[in-house]
Amino acid sequence: MALVDDTFTPETVRAVLNATIQQSFTQRDVDALSFFYRTKSGKTIITASKTAIRPYVEELKTQKNSIDADSTHDGQTQLASIFHVFSEAAMSHEMSQFYGSDIDDDITARLPNARIIYNREVGPLQAEFQAHIRELVADYSARWKSLSSQ
Repeated sequence: MALVDDTFTPETVRAVLNATIQQSFTQRDVDALSFFYRTKSGKTIITASKTAIRPYVEELKTQKNSIDADSTHDGQTQLASIFHVFSEAAMSHEMSQFYGSDIDDDITARLPNARIIYNREVGPLQAEFQAHIRELVADYSARWKSLSSQ
């Protein structure tokens, strides 16, 4: 986790998101989302996300490790969804006013391009992360080999 935190610093994540948003969405889209996330429903989503994301990621890792360890597993099991985090906010009047509107349709239509841009922006970070992982594996493998030969 420390390597993830070092590679994906708030500044680097912010830069990736800024590039993605600036190249993918209109000012109208950004204004609408900004307005929504200042509402009670939007704040509920933000709060729920902050408390749910890391445990959710840990749960996904545990499930993936379990699937990887099971040689008879067919790989078809779906991992748990995080959408339950947003269920309370999804019932709100504010959210129903936003979702299904023309601005929501506009944002939704722009998402495929945003994903392409995001992947292009995050690719170098992932490559850097993988290079660090390989260095650590080589270092620890050498240490382990040295210790086991003593």
